[in-house]
Amino acid sequence: MRIVRFSIDRPVATVMFFIAVVLLGFVSLRRLSVDLLPNISYPKMSVVTRYPGVAPEEMETLVTAPLEAAVSRIPGLQGVESISKEGVSTLTLEFAWGTDMDFALLHTRENLDGARDGLPRDVENPVIIALDPKDRPIMVLAVSGERGLVELKEFCEELLKPRLEQVDGIGSADIAGGVEREIQVELDPRLLSLYGLSVEAVSTCIDAFNRGLQGGTIHKGRFKYALRVSGEFGAVPEIGEINLKTTKDRGVIRLKDVAGVKDSIKEREGLTRLNGRESIGVLIRKEAGANTVKVTRAAREIIEGFRGENPEVRIQTVSEQSKSIEEAIATTAGEIIEGAILAFVVLLLFLQEVKTPLIIGIVFPISIIATFNLLFFGNITLNIMSLGGLALGVGMLDDCAVVVSENIFRHRTLGRSKKEAADIGTREVAPAVTAAALTTVVVFLPVIYVHGVAGQLFKDAALTVTFSLMSSLVVSLTLLPMLASRKFGKWGIGRETAAGMTGAPPVPGGKPRPRGFARFFNSGYERFIAVYHRSLVWSLDHKRAVLLAFFIFLSVMTFIGTRIKRELMPKLKASSFEINLRTPVEYSLDGT
Repeated sequence: MRIVRFSIDRPVATVMFFIAVVLLGFVSLRRLSVDLLPNISYPKMSVVTRYPGVAPEEMETLVTAPLEAAVSRIPGLQGVESISKEGVSTLTLEFAWGTDMDFALLHTRENLDGARDGLPRDVENPVIIALDPKDRPIMVLAVSGERGLVELKEFCEELLKPRLEQVDGIGSADIAGGVEREIQVELDPRLLSLYGLSVEAVSTCIDAFNRGLQGGTIHKGRFKYALRVSGEFGAVPEIGEINLKTTKDRGVIRLKDVAGVKDSIKEREGLTRLNGRESIGVLIRKEAGANTVKVTRAAREIIEGFRGENPEVRIQTVSEQSKSIEEAIATTAGEIIEGAILAFVVLLLFLQEVKTPLIIGIVFPISIIATFNLLFFGNITLNIMSLGGLALGVGMLDDCAVVVSENIFRHRTLGRSKKEAADIGTREVAPAVTAAALTTVVVFLPVIYVHGVAGQLFKDAALTVTFSLMSSLVVSLTLLPMLASRKFGKWGIGRETAAGMTGAPPVPGGKPRPRGFARFFNSGYERFIAVYHRSLVWSLDHKRAVLLAFFIFLSVMTFIGTRIKRELMPKLKASSFEINLRTPVEYSLDGT
């Protein structure tokens, strides 16, 4: 193979190429997103429509049913789930796997715009969000402080919530708990009847007086001024002065004549407490496919900014998913490093010379770092599935390097020069090594064509194994023979004997006698070989007994395999739990 010869004859070019690969690998590693699981883009979207003050039955009839009929004609739609609550209608649209969600979003928007004319006039425009409202929040905040609950809730709704929802990847920031200010107008039915007024007439008058109007423009010299008539109420007593009706006998009938106006709070629907103290809860949910760790870091920066600007407000982080994600990723990465170290130690024990394990120890991390480049360009995140695939590939990365190194070592013992041994030894096993790597790739790569959740989960693992094996193959056929063809005598690692590790003096014949732990390991290994040899001879002499024993073993294992529990994902250890209580419908908030 020409690439082998080129690598050996052009060591500087080879080294420069792999230095560039390593540098780009570190850059790619820093830019790789981190998440617990792969980006599982469920083909779902939600449509939220608000109609304040309307009962659930009317929401179902006036809003939910027309919207369901409008979206039912969207191509690829498999099902619609609707929830009608007081003032809120939520539709969850589920599409077939493989549907282009950008086009689905476009079709949904067009159909909703067409159905807008059939909705009541006061209904707000439907909002499409790329998340399921039932998804768990990635971050929960508790806001408390010296301010009252009304001011704290206004702070969360007017400042904190809009700023958080501007962060790329955050789908919504829902406010829970607290109290909301409400101006209550309590009408007296007897006075309304006496003056010939109706509830609708009073409501229309209040709405008409609480409004700002455009007053046109005026020109003064070179300047143009826009005029505006401000009619919004500035204080509660102003509401009572509204002119409802003028009669001949009773004169002007004002709102305060037929109703009482007071500044109060809206009826509460929930409570949020932290350590026994009432607070405002902020539930942050991410968009479908967004990176949890990246989104959480951006949210932390926003929260820290609010803490510095508002020292009298305490914003506490109650829970966040990113901590468990970072712990899981760190644990998996630690396992990969430990596996690499153990692989190097095992090679050192069996080969009992330093140069080959050291070369493989250099090739090994370069293969992993090169894999990060492919992960970055493949738009794959660092998650437990991709790192699991990398951990699986760690055991296979040594295969190519060990086979090539062993054959180079064999040709060195036959008396060939270092360059000649590296060239001939690599070219001899290159087809076999390539076939072995491609055989594993053929097993894993077709997983990317599996549809559904399973395909999206294991796609990252399959691609990571493929990328790591291809990186290992390229490194083993280029960098490894180049290093094997060079002398490293200055550092004392150029000997193809155990003297490099044991420091033992040579004996007649040029082969040193191992000492210390190497001697103890060799004696144990020789006893193992002797036992294995006797068992192999016995197995060849008793073929029927061996076949029967392994047939029984296979049957037992198959039976046990059919009894293993099956689930999509393993159970994750949790540091918290939830208690959900369902009370009777007639229970009030205080009763609950």
